[in-house]
Amino acid sequence: MVLLLLAYFTSLFFSATNGLLFTPPPFQELTSSTIAYITAASSAVPLRRLRKDLACEGGTSTTRRTYNGLTECNAFPRKPIRPTSSYSQPGEEEEEEERPRFENDGITTADFTLDPTSEKSKEIIIDTLRLSSQQYDQIAKLSQLIVQWNDSVNLVSRKDCSPDVVFGRHILPSLALLNLPDFLNNGEQKQVIDVGTGGGFPGLPLAIAYPQHQFMLVDSTGKKLQVVQAIAEELGLSNVQTHHGRVEEMIDFHIQHKRRYHFCLGRSVAPLPKFCSWIHGLLRKEDGKLVYIIGGEIEDSVSSQVLSETPLQELIPSMRSEKRALLFNESSIARFGGEPSRKKTTTKKMGTLVGSKPKPRPEESIKFKKPAKGEWKKKDRSIPRQSGYESFKRFDSIDGQ
Repeated sequence: MVLLLLAYFTSLFFSATNGLLFTPPPFQELTSSTIAYITAASSAVPLRRLRKDLACEGGTSTTRRTYNGLTECNAFPRKPIRPTSSYSQPGEEEEEEERPRFENDGITTADFTLDPTSEKSKEIIIDTLRLSSQQYDQIAKLSQLIVQWNDSVNLVSRKDCSPDVVFGRHILPSLALLNLPDFLNNGEQKQVIDVGTGGGFPGLPLAIAYPQHQFMLVDSTGKKLQVVQAIAEELGLSNVQTHHGRVEEMIDFHIQHKRRYHFCLGRSVAPLPKFCSWIHGLLRKEDGKLVYIIGGEIEDSVSSQVLSETPLQELIPSMRSEKRALLFNESSIARFGGEPSRKKTTTKKMGTLVGSKPKPRPEESIKFKKPAKGEWKKKDRSIPRQSGYESFKRFDSIDGQ
């Protein structure tokens, strides 16, 4: 009995020090499997092999194994019971959580979804937006590709990612810009830059609608841009290019982008003053314009510079959207955006900053600089050595005198 108690407390010590998931029960509840556990602990059998022994008596085990004559079973814990809602009765299924509602109109997020293969979608694309059936097929395929890629790379929100949500909340609001006045008429070829494109919106849908114009999609997340480029190639869009990096650095390191673009697109990327400070210098001075899709309120200093403010739902009446499109010209961007707030890259290299000139030291500080104590100086060989041998006389020469 004394040996049994000693083995029991020894197992308590090992279970505390080794961080095991199993702790022996109180002494008064010892069972046959507990005694087997204690015996195994005293015989130096690894405790992690037997930490499920106690579950054999009351658990739902299907596999039993034997170590040194002792039986061990694999007992699996039951699934945790999901707490029922306070409003549901026992035996009733819990109702699905209500979707969030907007404060102003009381509509749900389900009102923004639309099946891309439905007749209503086809009517919007072909009749309202005046696109071809081939372009409609590309747009419907785009919604499918976004959902497929979104499982591995977070292109759009994964909460309710389906082809209906992608088509109703992302693709249609992007295509609504086709009915915006003074936007990409079918004249000469124009250069368009989409800043902060994310999953390719609004750049990819507009590239399908305007194959004659060139689109540059910019984002600082490389994984998203790789997917966007792969989707563009699968859809056969030869007018789409991507740029991985920050837009405020494009002029500094890629001079070909300066004053190049006719239109800049953005969709709730950053506050408008900051966004305009980034893109200032990319738009052409004579006819460059910014089209910014936003859903919230804007500052008074910004609203005073807006050329036009158009709700997207007015551009496509059969579509539900709470966002609106703001139009700015290059001069208004320069007024409240100013020059780009770019930080100079200062990388340390051998004690100096790359791109910075060393400070010239004043001549006085060099001329009258005190030598440091113990400082090594090159010896001046023009001064004769003072060895003390010039007046030296030997004793034998003195005796000879």
